[in-house]
Amino acid sequence: MEGINVMLSTLPLSMRMAGPRECMLHALIRKNYGCTHFIVGRDHAGPGSDSHGKDIYTPFEARDFVKEYESELGINLISFGAMKYVPERKKYYDADKIPEGMKSISISGTEVRRRLKTGEDIPDWFSNPAVVQILRESTLNNEMKHLSQQLEGRTPQEIIKKSLELYGEEISISFSGAEDVVLVDLAHKTGLPFRVFTLDTGRVFPET
Repeated sequence: MEGINVMLSTLPLSMRMAGPRECMLHALIRKNYGCTHFIVGRDHAGPGSDSHGKDIYTPFEARDFVKEYESELGINLISFGAMKYVPERKKYYDADKIPEGMKSISISGTEVRRRLKTGEDIPDWFSNPAVVQILRESTLNNEMKHLSQQLEGRTPQEIIKKSLELYGEEISISFSGAEDVVLVDLAHKTGLPFRVFTLDTGRVFPET
């Protein structure tokens, strides 16, 4: 609309997964940045379940906690519930407003993150395939960066072992020269299964 401007900006803030207290922190930060409204969804900054599979916080505990101090904070909370997809209608509905008798489906954020890492399918009703591809690439890049930092200063033996533990079914060791014998030996000493391949160039000795 003419005369109305909207600026969309990201806030580079690492998640602490502290539930209600982190929701309060987010509200304060946005207020200090000049925001007038704060969108809070289901299980905001929630850490998920404990070792027994029980949710650490209830779905709207964070929202209700901050809502109690809304006037004191001076920022308006906008809340929304869980959304589910109804295949028959090909659209999303609030979980409490799904048409009677219709089947709904959903995928949790935890499940999406798992699928992004494993490469498993994420249906197009959940997200545009082009967006999913960008998320996969970003997830892989972040994972590789973290792994690189984790293995910095480690021995070649430790690096080979970690690589096989994480990606054993996806990687193979190329054998084409004397230096590759060292890699094969290091892999063998891990005790883990691995694959070796070579290209027959017509110049390989029969013993090879």
